[in-house]
Amino acid sequence: MGGLLVLAGLGLIIFGLTRKRGQKWKGVLGGVLVLVVGAALSPSPEQGTQPAPAAQIGESPAQAPASQPSKASSTAEPGTTLRVGIWDITAGHAEIKRLKVLGNEYVNTRADDGFVYALVPVSVTNVSNKTDSLLFVTWVLQDSQGREYEVETLSDMYLPEGARLDLVDVPPGATRSGYLVYQVAENASGLVLIVRAGLSGEKSWQLE
Repeated sequence: MGGLLVLAGLGLIIFGLTRKRGQKWKGVLGGVLVLVVGAALSPSPEQGTQPAPAAQIGESPAQAPASQPSKASSTAEPGTTLRVGIWDITAGHAEIKRLKVLGNEYVNTRADDGFVYALVPVSVTNVSNKTDSLLFVTWVLQDSQGREYEVETLSDMYLPEGARLDLVDVPPGATRSGYLVYQVAENASGLVLIVRAGLSGEKSWQLE
């Protein structure tokens, strides 16, 4: 409103200056009056502007909620059958044996000091339509302290013939069962078997 009156007052002043000498003062005087009234009604630059509220002490700007971490892949119960590539694998379906000595009184091997042999029962079935082997599958045993143990590939020769796990040249539909042999710390507990099969992924069983 005030701004319009200011403009009108300026217009009257200019118009009065263009009039004849006798009428010039009337136009100028009227324009001045309108200009004064308009200036009085015009808001000051500081009016209508409110300062942004100050942040409260201890408050932080709103943040987007952090994304939830993805859950680790679940570990199967003992005796569960899981598909790994072309293989159905079952682990922990029988008791894990812990022995200090493998073999018999004539031919045997003894675990290192502070270690025992852990015999982990495993069963594998070839679900493809061709003969294949598990030569490139890694079988890792892990305890509750995060220590990992590798298969004792030469120790299974001390197992009875029916307890050995033959993972070579398994025909389609055939199942092979036996024990994987590990040397684990004598205080190892909470054993988990982890199967790592490259592009086929990783599966695990909580054995105890």
